Amino acid sequence: ELAAKFAKFFSGDAPEIDYSAIEQKAGSATRAASATVLAAFADQVENMIVSSADLANSDKTDGFLKKTKAFEKGDFTGQFLQSGVAELTMATIANGMALHGGVIPVVGTFFVFSDYMKPAARLAALQQLPVKYVWTHDAFRVGEDGPTHQPIEQEAQIRLMEKLKNHHGENSMLVLRPADA
Repeated sequence: ELAAKFAKFFSGDAPEIDYSAIEQKAGSATRAASATVLAAFADQVENMIVSSADLANSDKTDGFLKKTKAFEKGDFTGQFLQSGVAELTMATIANGMALHGGVIPVVGTFFVFSDYMKPAARLAALQQLPVKYVWTHDAFRVGEDGPTHQPIEQEAQIRLMEKLKNHHGENSMLVLRPADA
């Protein structure tokens, strides 16, 4: 059984998820809808590791965290990495996990902070690494944190990365921006 699980984890195949069974609240914010999906993943995707840059409560990756626990020194039985305010480090760790294989790495932070992650995101794209990025707070209006948290140019930059071709001449990144739950 363990050998079969090992082979499944390293196959690169996406796990079977019944998305129709995930109930969303009408009119909920997209990050809340994301938390609901991440919570379902925590129950159904045994080899997923989610990380947040000290914003799990705000970027709603805590939907996943509430169903597991964070890694601690000497205890790696959880599936959540509290990376602190270190977006580049978090993204490069996710790249390393993807290169190793066997896990599905997911990283989350505010969209404006994608700037810090771009070198690692670009390398993930070029290397065809299946790292998932959850970038929240992408409204172009000035929010409660002020203009330092207003993602004006990030959308254009990420959309340009979507056109980045890998060594096989294929697009290396897919960007999805949900409009609603």
